Amino acid sequence: MDIRNVEVLKIALIIIDKCYKTVALQFADEYLARCVDVYTALQTTLNEQRPGHGVSIFITADSTYGSSIDDVSAMHVGCDLIVLFGSDLSSSGTIPTIVAAVKEPCAVGVCVESIWPELAKSVHGGGSEKCKVLLLSDLNHYYALPGVMALLNEKLTCTKQHVSVGRLPSSADLDAWSAQPHPQGSGTTLVGGLIVDDSFAQ
Repeated sequence: MDIRNVEVLKIALIIIDKCYKTVALQFADEYLARCVDVYTALQTTLNEQRPGHGVSIFITADSTYGSSIDDVSAMHVGCDLIVLFGSDLSSSGTIPTIVAAVKEPCAVGVCVESIWPELAKSVHGGGSEKCKVLLLSDLNHYYALPGVMALLNEKLTCTKQHVSVGRLPSSADLDAWSAQPHPQGSGTTLVGGLIVDDSFAQ
């Protein structure tokens, strides 16, 4: 885990903007070794953005944690916000949660060249002008999907909708973060934790 691949400033600004005072940091097992680095970077950023911010930050982890959001340990220290560094998008919603992606390396060109042969057979072999392709990924590679989508759309000759990308739920979208979970029954479906319009399947 490279600390430069974590959007610490965006997390700090959410904490300040929403006036959270007690924050639990949780880490998927593979990132736990860097928890002190992340804690220090977040504390430093909060101090730079709002001196005297009064935010208490805790690292909560135990041997049964794994990679899932743990509301219970956060409740034990009275947290009003959880920040998970990992890719689990299944918060119970009892405590507002930020799911912070740790951007892992992704070679966009290699992805496209791996996907394209099967996609070309499927699209061009079916004789249909209408094609719908949905790209999904785990959270840590999500940042690369728009680039993959753009390159695949350049290759497609369909006249209708081309390649689409599932959208991040509000808990993982640091540019439009909301403490409210994704509302069900609003014309969308969750697929692999990402939001897909119901019309996509029609």
